[in-house]
Amino acid sequence: MASKENIRGAAAGLFFAGVILAGINYLQPTSSESEQNSKTRVNANDITTEEASSFLAEEGFSTIPTEEYELLTEQQDDLTEEITSLTSQLEELEQSQVNEEETTPDETSTEASDSEVIYNSVLSISSGMTTQEISEQLVSLNIIDDAEEFSNAIFDRQLEQRLQIGEFTLDSQMSINEIVEKITSS
Repeated sequence: MASKENIRGAAAGLFFAGVILAGINYLQPTSSESEQNSKTRVNANDITTEEASSFLAEEGFSTIPTEEYELLTEQQDDLTEEITSLTSQLEELEQSQVNEEETTPDETSTEASDSEVIYNSVLSISSGMTTQEISEQLVSLNIIDDAEEFSNAIFDRQLEQRLQIGEFTLDSQMSINEIVEKITSS
């Protein structure tokens, strides 16, 4: 994981790069300015590096040597690659945790007398979840077989706004009507 120092270094590099680009942009005249100032404009060869740095400092800008800028740019690129790598690793970990949660003891199966597997699971409904997301989660937990049938049951009864936030213990023997009642009752 990127340390604070590396992130601060990358931020400093970005800041200095922005300062340099802003300085360049500020010092470049527009076409009308260049026509007006063509007689009074000083040749770039007549200005020393110290004078340019002093002018930029007076205007509130900072300058850095090219080598330092290139080093900071390189560090920024390295940090960007590291962030990308860490982000993909985080996504993989989150996905593996989701997969583990789907097979934790919350989801146990027992066999009924007629050899039918009964799935018990905890359905977690969070704020902002859509009926489609809930129905897909029920299918993935093996509680229902048809997501569309569940969604239609919610829509037909106009219960979209009555879905409750929370965790609900459900099993695959429950009918769609029973599930709807359980997750829409207050």
